[in-house]
Amino acid sequence: MKKLLTVVLALLVLLSLSTYALAAERVYDFSNGLDGWETGHEATTGQEWGEGGVTVVHDKTFVPSGAAKVTLEKGDTTYTFRLADFSKVNYGDTVTLCVYIPENTQLDGWQIFRQDENYAWANSDWATAKPGEWAKVTWTIPEGQGPFTKFGIQFLAKKAEGSEDRVALTEDEVVYVASEIPTSEEENPQTGYASMLPFVLLAGASGVVLLKSRKK
Repeated sequence: MKKLLTVVLALLVLLSLSTYALAAERVYDFSNGLDGWETGHEATTGQEWGEGGVTVVHDKTFVPSGAAKVTLEKGDTTYTFRLADFSKVNYGDTVTLCVYIPENTQLDGWQIFRQDENYAWANSDWATAKPGEWAKVTWTIPEGQGPFTKFGIQFLAKKAEGSEDRVALTEDEVVYVASEIPTSEEENPQTGYASMLPFVLLAGASGVVLLKSRKK
């Protein structure tokens, strides 16, 4: 009996260790592209789902490690930016994503979500859109009832005043997804080229000095 208990305990320990080993910290740095995320995604008017409504490209102009530039097209209220291949993502993993919401946004906010094959849905805490700011969300994916069928970020348009209905975007909305929030405003999308100013000034000064030396 003692041997049986020992074997059972050993198996339980191994199982817990293997589960722990599968769990990981998932940080998408977009340093060499979209890092496994899709370029075509779902959008909806609130009534029906359909393909389209979201355009995604790799952007590395303002964040050292790069970012995904996500354009949400006008006319819809709900958008998803999804991971195409989530074979490396497991229940229990901790995912970190940062999203930049531009000023004068028509978005209400965003959340990380997952859906399994039984349509069971789970999501992170809601990140309210703060125009002109980055928001960072870290979420440990809870257990589900089967393999993933969807995993990604969901964006929602603002609600109509005094209503629960969301208002469709009246113009395209561009957001950025990165692994870390930039440490200075010069690395924000709207001021991405500001960080090049010192180099431009230095080049100009060097040119003036060179011209003067030639005149002599």
